[in-house]
Amino acid sequence: MAVIQVYSRPVLQNYKASLCSKALLFQICVFILTIIPPFFVAYKSYGFWMKVDTYSEQPHVLFKHHVVAVLNMQDGGYVAWSTFKDFNILQQDHLRIPLVKSREEDVNRDGKFDLLHFKVEMPVLDTENVQGFQLLLFFDYRLYVRNLKFLCNGMGKA
Repeated sequence: MAVIQVYSRPVLQNYKASLCSKALLFQICVFILTIIPPFFVAYKSYGFWMKVDTYSEQPHVLFKHHVVAVLNMQDGGYVAWSTFKDFNILQQDHLRIPLVKSREEDVNRDGKFDLLHFKVEMPVLDTENVQGFQLLLFFDYRLYVRNLKFLCNGMGKA
């Protein structure tokens, strides 16, 4: 047997509380927690929906005082020297000890070196004609990209 609804009336109940109640305090806390944390997330993540971002930084470059120097002679021979002991042992027949002077300079006083002054005086005989000179310098460089620290070794050729 089916039941048919003959009459219905909605029940409306109103609950009231004063402004100094736990319910109002809870509602204010929930409202603040739904508004404030997204702003912190947006600030820490450098913005929402970022399409283009650029960042530039001067690296912190340190000269490691490691050098390899090779002079190519016109007759096809060469003269070499290095700060690496094993390289000098291998080049015993072609080894010459040069006078090396180097200093790093911080022009704008920001704590990072801007210039490297490097001078090499390699002794050669009067009968030797130098055709070319190759110089390898070794560096450490560091980047502090936002919250990351990037360390790397580099080499410069002159």
